Amino acid sequence: MTMIVEELAGRLRTYEDKEAFWIDGQSVSYAAFVQMVDDNSSSLAEAGILEGTPVLISGDINPETLALLWACISSRLICIPHLASNAASLDSKMQVASPEWTVSATPSKDRDG
Repeated sequence: MTMIVEELAGRLRTYEDKEAFWIDGQSVSYAAFVQMVDDNSSSLAEAGILEGTPVLISGDINPETLALLWACISSRLICIPHLASNAASLDSKMQVASPEWTVSATPSKDRDG
């Protein structure tokens, strides 16, 4: 799976300034999205989150959360996605999945990529 993720990331890098997302009236380029993935991957590694670790990813559907999810997948973490707007299901996910870490992405107010 990681080879597929790495191959796709390599292809996205070739699109550079082309628009990947249009959210809330702001554009996010492929280059900016891949940079977000790289930044998140570095942050996960610096935090000491190891391959195979269950991680709850809390956020809404936006480029920042998708980049965090991608970083977790490429780091071979066990991803437990959770929409922040669905607080009712959080307790059951915590009990069933027993994540060792909870990570979240904050949408950028100034997407200029």
